[in-house]
Amino acid sequence: MEQMQSVSGRRRVRHRRSRRGVALPSCPMELNSDSGENFSKSGSLADHVTAATGAEQFLSQKVSTRVSSPPSHVIQALLDSPERCKDVITRLSRADQAEQHEILMQLQNGLCQLALTKDGCRIIQKLFEVTGGVDRDLIVFGLQEHIVELYESPHGNFVLSKAIEVLPAAKNSFIISALLGRGISVCKHRFGCRVVCRLIEHCTEDHIGPLLDEILVDIVMLAQDDYGNYVVQVALEHASEGRKSLMEAQLLPGFASLAMHKDGSRVAERLLESCSSRGQKLAVHTLLKAEGGISLVEVACSRYGSYVIARLAGLRQTHIEMSEVASILASNLQSLQESEYAERVITAFGLIPAQ
Repeated sequence: MEQMQSVSGRRRVRHRRSRRGVALPSCPMELNSDSGENFSKSGSLADHVTAATGAEQFLSQKVSTRVSSPPSHVIQALLDSPERCKDVITRLSRADQAEQHEILMQLQNGLCQLALTKDGCRIIQKLFEVTGGVDRDLIVFGLQEHIVELYESPHGNFVLSKAIEVLPAAKNSFIISALLGRGISVCKHRFGCRVVCRLIEHCTEDHIGPLLDEILVDIVMLAQDDYGNYVVQVALEHASEGRKSLMEAQLLPGFASLAMHKDGSRVAERLLESCSSRGQKLAVHTLLKAEGGISLVEVACSRYGSYVIARLAGLRQTHIEMSEVASILASNLQSLQESEYAERVITAFGLIPAQ
């Protein structure tokens, strides 16, 4: 499984598009460094936005959000103009603390409305980046009643992810508390799963423990879910040893069938990488004993299982049982060669001498 670095230096799951289906959508964060050159520091944000857009533009584009209160003219102008959003981001990047506070005050009543839009969400992320202390508390106050709307949004979920990354773990309780009681559904949500992954990566179990306990109840189902499997992978890497043991106890008995599943095979690979030596031994034992009626060779010849068996080759130096795995594969070399997927297994175990 490919990895990418999170802001804390720990690994974050990166979705591989070419191998197994659809990856989670991304939200480009690059900003045009020249976009705000004509946005001077003098004057209020309202003055800049009004002068730039004109009153006639305020009703030119309807932006659909689930926030009931109508936007102010400043917010509406930003919703109508991606360029104005870029200008505000540039200004925030260059402003001192006092000016950043002034901009926040102009936007305070429309934070959620902005967060639910493609360009507005970048403003809120930038506010989280450049502000601190009381100003960050004000941003949290403006968003805390809309957590469900935000995690369900293709744009708002990035705002929550940014908050999780930059806020102290204890400050993320406003997100965690909103997700309690709906942990499984959030993990299975296209965008919500990303928020849960960021919480697991950045929060201690003192804060996220109750949410993890909700998830553990249906860990086998989540491991085979289009989006839940990413949460399981991150939990296997970052959870405490006690919770990892509970996850292994549920996942390893069905390791063979998990390995052959489109999404479960990702989790099976992560298990081999992150579980205990005892867990790795149990995974190998499950494959050798064909528990569940699925043989080692069947897994090796399958589309997704072939990745898992190839990963097993890395355990040959640490687990004596791997000699039996290699022997079985070698004695079934013809079956492997007839499979369109098993070439990676043949290569990983060196079953055909190099020419």
